[in-house]
Amino acid sequence: MIEILSLTPEVIAGYISRLTPRQLSVVACMSEGHTQKKVSLLLSISQKTVRNHLRNARNIIGAENTMQLVGLFVAWKYSSLTFPEKSV
Repeated sequence: MIEILSLTPEVIAGYISRLTPRQLSVVACMSEGHTQKKVSLLLSISQKTVRNHLRNARNIIGAENTMQLVGLFVAWKYSSLTFPEKSV
């Protein structure tokens, strides 16, 4: 089981870098709250292909379920944001 909150941004990026571009697209759509059916329509692939991409991505990363996979993706997405420095 991956403890997302205890991972550094570098470790999270290492996990995410193992995914193929198509797996990333599927996980990104899922992170936006889309169902597998909607993801299949958005990406013009079958629902079975969506399930296969999610299963393979979970196996590559070692996530126990899709929620954990999506959580890791969201953590990576927000850890890569840079915020402007506050002016004093």
